[in-house]
Amino acid sequence: MDGNILETRKVVKRFGGVNALQEIDLAVRTGTVHIIAGENGAGKSTLIKIISGIHSPDSGEVSFDGSRVEKFTPTDASRLGVATIFQESAIYPNLSVLENVFLRNKMRHKGVGLLDWTGMSRRAEALFAELGERINVRRVMSGMSAGVCKIVEIARALMQNAKLIIMDEPTSSLSEKEVRSLFRQIEILKSKGITILYITHKLEEIFEIGDNVTVLRDGKVVGTRAVADIDKGQLIEMMIGRKLEIFFPAIEVRQGRPVLQLEGLTSGKGRFKDVSFTLYDGEILGLYGLVGAGRTELAEAIFGVDREYEGTLRFNGQVIQPESPQGAMDLGIAYLPENRQLEGLVLKMDIANNITLAILKEITRRGFVRKKLELQRAASSIESMRIVCTGSEQTVENLSGGNQQKVLVGKWLNLRPKVLILDEPTHGIDVATKAEVYHLMRTLVEQGTPILLISSELPEIIGMSSRILVMGAGAIRGEFRRNEWTREKIIEAALAG
Repeated sequence: MDGNILETRKVVKRFGGVNALQEIDLAVRTGTVHIIAGENGAGKSTLIKIISGIHSPDSGEVSFDGSRVEKFTPTDASRLGVATIFQESAIYPNLSVLENVFLRNKMRHKGVGLLDWTGMSRRAEALFAELGERINVRRVMSGMSAGVCKIVEIARALMQNAKLIIMDEPTSSLSEKEVRSLFRQIEILKSKGITILYITHKLEEIFEIGDNVTVLRDGKVVGTRAVADIDKGQLIEMMIGRKLEIFFPAIEVRQGRPVLQLEGLTSGKGRFKDVSFTLYDGEILGLYGLVGAGRTELAEAIFGVDREYEGTLRFNGQVIQPESPQGAMDLGIAYLPENRQLEGLVLKMDIANNITLAILKEITRRGFVRKKLELQRAASSIESMRIVCTGSEQTVENLSGGNQQKVLVGKWLNLRPKVLILDEPTHGIDVATKAEVYHLMRTLVEQGTPILLISSELPEIIGMSSRILVMGAGAIRGEFRRNEWTREKIIEAALAG
């Protein structure tokens, strides 16, 4: 498996007056896992869209399997042996597993032209067996987990005789168990001589599965290194252009008085049961669990989104039962949801409108928004959060994922919360923005705002938390303090549910 499956030479791509890619040189060796890393806006998405045929380069050359690529369309890329698994699943939920796998190359009986369902079933079942998975190929995809959807997309790529599979942030919606399964499948693909071009923000994934890593910054290649020859600090420096001495800012905080207390909280919809814990002033309380553990549903109950529960909720010693999110906000509880685009932001509105959504009562008079005050508060947030934008009038949908997240955090900080609930706060953002969010969290705790941190990223939970609670099947399965936890203990507790 010698040689390069993919090479680009001085590839340039412009959008308007913006250079998205500037003379990109890339060489991907056959049968390896080659990582593309970089901050949001570094050019990763543009590069993979060129390789997958969605965009054509303005200049430069692309060679695949030793031959120069002349035509750039998804069909041409597929014909050459390139398959792309994007972050958002390309699965048709109303079709069966089998129909999704053979979406573009159905098998037919010779002579009569009728679909060969028996033959397709046997091939699909054999393929899933090779990938170490047992899946009912006749089952409709609707309701299947994100992990199964990824497996089906891999099977579809293999059925198209893919030589190079591009995976764009493939673990963003997967549980820990599903991530382990995906990594096993990647090893199987490598053993078959198939090359993986893997895009991720997660440093741990780079060092676990990567053979080589190419770092992009501002549309340029910073360098390509063998993963075995680089450490985390060097990689971060390549990605952001400066040393990042402290990724998780380990600041000692003293546990103070009880602020938020849950006593036997049980969902009327069966989403969580008998949950009891206390969030103290001066701490970051980590809440870890696998997908479906009930963490988000619990946060929504605290924030007044879901009022169907039994048990007692106390805030600063007083029994509360928020009737709505506004009721929770009036108490000083802020909740940053996992899905920022659907639940946290209004994408078509500008930055100023979004940042001041939580404080409309404060900036309105007689039903009208005091525009000058709105712009002042927005400008202050843009500066303090270091939001990269053209101004407060820029629409949020045109910001990078990391800057969208900063807008959302800024929105809640304007509320001056007494408790901050963060649900997957660094999901889909680059390493530099993650570091900024972590430092901000520590600063808020030092200033008197306790945080309930919900995260599926173990390094994040371990690095940032004062204590860790583990949920499984809607119940608390374990509690660990700093001198008690290990990665293995936390995962074991999560799986116990």
